[in-house]
Amino acid sequence: MLTKQEALSKIDELKQYVDGLDKEFLVPKEIRITAGTRSFSMGLLFNDSKQELCWSYRDNVYGVSLSPLRTIKANLVPCRREDLKTGDLAFRNDYEDSDFKSIYQYCFIDKNKHWYIARKQIEKGSMSYRYWYKVVAC
Repeated sequence: MLTKQEALSKIDELKQYVDGLDKEFLVPKEIRITAGTRSFSMGLLFNDSKQELCWSYRDNVYGVSLSPLRTIKANLVPCRREDLKTGDLAFRNDYEDSDFKSIYQYCFIDKNKHWYIARKQIEKGSMSYRYWYKVVAC
């Protein structure tokens, strides 16, 4: 059983979540998203657009390609971590007022972890972020 303070805190958290459902944000032009295919998810260009981080649906793992696909416009849709599934491209942050320009905050979801670009390599991270946004093609 929750205390009154815990219940009010949960209600406030849910109100913030519901208020954010109507918001969508355009992925900034500094972040280059590539079109997906049947076998691969949308991708994220890095290393001066020479490499592409993407998700292989067939192998169910992330991969790095040296021959990126065409770039597309995409939106960021507020969501909860639980709404994201393996292979989704997402943006995560601890601050609500982000400009979404940090490539290091974009990641691919993999069960209870995520893969992200750290400098010029790919690293695994935990899921302990407050704000999540799913990247969806326009």
